[in-house]
Amino acid sequence: MDIDRILYNFYKTIPGRLMRMPLSQARRTGAYLRVVWGEKLGLPKPKTFTLKLEWLKHFDRNPLLPYCADKVKVRDYVRKKIGSEYLIPAIGSYKNAAEIPFESLPSKFVLKANNSSGRNIICTNKSSLDIDATRKSTDKWLTEKFGTIDSEWHYGLIEPAILVENFVADSNGELNDYKFFCMNGRLEYFWIDYDRYGPNPSRAIFDRDKRRINMTLYKPDYKGDIKMPAEIDHMMALAEKLSKDFKCVRVDLYNVDGRIYFGELTFFSGDLIFHPRKYNRVWGDKLDI
Repeated sequence: MDIDRILYNFYKTIPGRLMRMPLSQARRTGAYLRVVWGEKLGLPKPKTFTLKLEWLKHFDRNPLLPYCADKVKVRDYVRKKIGSEYLIPAIGSYKNAAEIPFESLPSKFVLKANNSSGRNIICTNKSSLDIDATRKSTDKWLTEKFGTIDSEWHYGLIEPAILVENFVADSNGELNDYKFFCMNGRLEYFWIDYDRYGPNPSRAIFDRDKRRINMTLYKPDYKGDIKMPAEIDHMMALAEKLSKDFKCVRVDLYNVDGRIYFGELTFFSGDLIFHPRKYNRVWGDKLDI
């Protein structure tokens, strides 16, 4: 019995989501009290990875965070750090949905909100796209106060826009995600996401020596065979270069038939439900706040 798969599938159901809401609120409240009030009372610094991220949310005001969380402006940062050849070609950025020239867009493209996470529309066939509904969705993204509930202050400093990028996929029509966790400028862990937007998402987690770790982070463990791309060492080096200015950052990269593309920089990654729980402390020991 794959208990991780069962739990993950349940969490996606409406009853599962309703159960998670009060639990998530309780975790947020508990983390806030432990970190913020613990700091005021002079209690020892947090030890687990998730609580250290919470500490960084409240006490690390690195001015680069809003700049590099902005999916439009971060392109300049990437260009300066590692070069423009790693950027997915951009079609344009727009301040509202009315500005998006759908009639001149290619048949495949991707829409992204620059001031949030997970606000994407992947269009693989423009002729079947409901443009009116798409405009409503993207305009709604621009008015959302993303990150407020989770104290992710940097999103509130980003001027909202919609980024339109070229659609990219490998020869199998897939776009597997490589997410590199860097702490204090050093790559420590990474995972590979499989079937991210499909019916059976899963992930495989590795340490910096590319050794598989028997753990999960919210999504079920990937059960298939894993063949690292020939460019994995180069991808790891690029992730470290992009991480040098931050205490902790997740660097997302894609490998499209040997071509490496930048995805995004994420400073307070979600989906961090550690199983077994001991890895929350193991990861936390790597992060010096």
